[in-house]
Amino acid sequence: ALLLNHCAALELVEEDGRLCGVVVREAEGGRDYRIAARAVINATGVWGDALRRRADPAARPLLRPSQGVHVVVDADCLPGGDALLVPRMPDGRVLFMIPWGGKVLIGTTDTPRTDAPDEPEPLAGEVDDLLAAAARWLRRPPAREAVRSVFVGLRPLLGEREGEGGGERGGASSRISREHRVEVSTQGLVSVLGGKWTTYRAMAEEAVDAVEAVGGLAQRSSPTATLALDCGVRPGAEGEGEVGVDASLPGTPPGLPPGLVPGAAAVRRALREDFALSIEDVLARRSRALFLDAAAAAAVAPAVADIVAHELGWSAPRREAELAAFLALAARYCARSRSTASSPPPG
Repeated sequence: ALLLNHCAALELVEEDGRLCGVVVREAEGGRDYRIAARAVINATGVWGDALRRRADPAARPLLRPSQGVHVVVDADCLPGGDALLVPRMPDGRVLFMIPWGGKVLIGTTDTPRTDAPDEPEPLAGEVDDLLAAAARWLRRPPAREAVRSVFVGLRPLLGEREGEGGGERGGASSRISREHRVEVSTQGLVSVLGGKWTTYRAMAEEAVDAVEAVGGLAQRSSPTATLALDCGVRPGAEGEGEVGVDASLPGTPPGLPPGLVPGAAAVRRALREDFALSIEDVLARRSRALFLDAAAAAAVAPAVADIVAHELGWSAPRREAELAAFLALAARYCARSRSTASSPPPG
């Protein structure tokens, strides 16, 4: 595969009423490129309807975004390595507490939204509600001071199905189906809509089946049902002749769980092998430091900025601007753990 990172889709290209490619703009240099394709897959999550309307302005909206807030706390509230799941809360939500990266992940909320911001915020009281819900099941409930990061995701829920007369509209988002659908527009755009993390393989298999038909590609049986999952976990400095050894970054706070923030070799590997192009890529996408402990991520960010600047040839002003942007983002994740006085989402 040819991977194009940090590229935005500007427009879909049609010839004789059929899609034949896409125009993208790469963020690094601002250049636009026209990419020819025998088939185009729209797998853009909560932004799926927006791209569907690029192909067909009359396309009926099918998605209802739902917000989920997640709180990461210190691990001493849930001893052991087992997760705890409450399958049905009074409002229909699922409550989970999962050991993760030396911390505990608590979630989640289920709040309908009519917008799809890049960085959604928790609503007033949502963090406190999650902590209170967890306290009913834990002997040592986490205090707000134990919260290390708060992050928010948006679910692309299917709000209405063809032929169902809109029966799913108007209810609580916790009752909306988590199923998915693969739609092929008259122009040939293959859209993957709805679904959830745990069904991603089925979604991908159906999407590829649709692409084979749209693009006139050879049909092949999918191996995904028996294909082992590579979780991507590798020893600290693999690839640099120092397997299992990775120097800590300057600024690393003492007493962190192993692997919470990357070491120097892991940062270089993210840049050289895993297509990272920014500090946020390294600390939020190639590792999960920002989500596990936002303050710890901020503490090592200057050292990460030094490595990124050296590897990618950034100027000193570029390094300062990129570092300032990441620190501002990390501060928001920290601030979310201290206050949830955000206004309600548009609706």
